[in-house]
Formats: sequence, structure tokens, C-alpha cells
Amino acid sequence: MTAATVSALAAWLARQPKPLNAPITAEARQLFYRAVVRVGSYRGHPDVLYETAALLGEQAPAPLYHAGLALVLTASSYISGGNYDPLGLTHARAAIDIAQVYAPDAIEVRYALAAVLLRYKQLDEAAPHIEFLLAQEPDNSHFLTLNMLLLAERKQFAAAVEWFDRIDKMPLVEAQRINLANSLAFYCMAANRDGEAIRLYRQVLAMTPQDPWAWHNLSIIHLRRKNYWQCYRCNRRALGIMQFGAAHYVRGRLDVALRRQVRTAIGWLAALGMAAAAFYNNR
Repeated sequence: MTAATVSALAAWLARQPKPLNAPITAEARQLFYRAVVRVGSYRGHPDVLYETAALLGEQAPAPLYHAGLALVLTASSYISGGNYDPLGLTHARAAIDIAQVYAPDAIEVRYALAAVLLRYKQLDEAAPHIEFLLAQEPDNSHFLTLNMLLLAERKQFAAAVEWFDRIDKMPLVEAQRINLANSLAFYCMAANRDGEAIRLYRQVLAMTPQDPWAWHNLSIIHLRRKNYWQCYRCNRRALGIMQFGAAHYVRGRLDVALRRQVRTAIGWLAALGMAAAAFYNNR
């Protein structure tokens, strides 16, 4: 399914008119980073990616258009659990190669390359690009976020949380702040750092209470912690917002866990009853 999504998007992009080469102005850079935030908000609805690509095609100069497409194509290749289809990497690297022909020294092109490498877990290759970006613009929240994600990928969670707190104090637009918390929360959840993940997902939901995936991920955390009431509450909220297979799967697992708990309780009650009967019979 993911490969089909990537192929369909790539075919659609091939049919679109390409922008002309033009100077990278401050306005063009702002447009590019708005596209970065939009791509970061992708939750499986392809319209977000098509609309972002169309926006770049209408307003971005050629190098930033192709750099942005690399991010769009990478997002379209997401499978699950932080993994991406290799087909997306092939298309994304091709887009970056074109961007580098137009503007080999453009910092946004370097950012796109670092972001793509990071998503495909090519950490040693991504790291020097991220270091370069931070040396050029140490207060760029997008570059700081890449470093936070690199630390999380390397399981350096205490440092990643410190970088998160630093970025979160910056004047971000709300969508970027949501993306920031969501991304680190996912890494914390995957590493069983439940307390940090719960804090971050609650921060997400304070800003966007209708995010079904944040509710769903909280339900997973509570299920494995055997907090069944909290799991039920979060799962119910997720399914109330959107019907999707992953949430129904959690509901099924919750039902199994509750039935097992009931059987255990019944067993204990039966044993207690037999013990009481034996005590009174032997009096």
C-alpha cells in the first residue's frame, strides 16, 4: 500500500509543471519552512502532501521546490513504527540531486538531505549535515529539531528531552509545536519511556484535542502498563474521532486483557469461597 502511495504521488508530480530557477529570497525560505511544517503534520491523508507539493510548485524557486518534494516523497513512504519504504528514499534522493544542481550551496537543500537521511536511519551520514546546519544558523528551530531527532534515534533520550525543552521555549507556530512534541513522544513511547511519552502526548492534546493518533498512542502506553480504564478512555476517544484499524486492534487486545482479568478474579473468588467453606466445615 505504501509503495503504491509513493508511486502514485511520484507519477502525479512528474505530470506537474516545474517552476523556473529563481533567486532564493527570504520569502521563498519562509515558504519552504511552512511546507516543512505541513509535511510534519502528515497523518496518512495524502491530500496534505499533494497540496503541499502544489503550493511549492506555484510559489517556490526550483531548488526549494525539489528540496521540498524530497520531504513530501519521504513522508508518503511512511509504513509504521518509524519505518519508511525504500522506494521513497529513491525518489527523495533523486529530487535532492536535482535541487543540488540548481543550488548546491543552498542551506534548505542541505536541510532536506539531512532530514531524509535521518528518516531512513542513515544516522552517520546525516550527522555531519546537521552539525553544519547548526553552525550556520544555531537558532533555527528546524535545524535544532533535526538534532533532537538524531539524539532520539541514538537512544540519547535525556539529551533529546533537553533539546526539546529548549526548542519548545522558542516562538513557534502551533503546528510546529505539535509536530515537535509528537515526534519526540513517538520515540519515547517506542523506547518504553512511558512517563515522558505521556507528558508529551498530553501536551499535544492540549493543543489539538482531536488528534486520533495521539489518543491512540496513549491507549497503547496505558494498555502495556495495565491501566485498563485509562486505555479504554483513550481508545474510545481515538475511535470517536476516526475509525482506523490500529485503534480497533487495541480495543481487541483490551477486551482480551479484561476477560483474562475477570477470569482471574473469578478464580480467586472461587478459591476464597472454597477456603471459607472448608474452614467452617472443619470447625
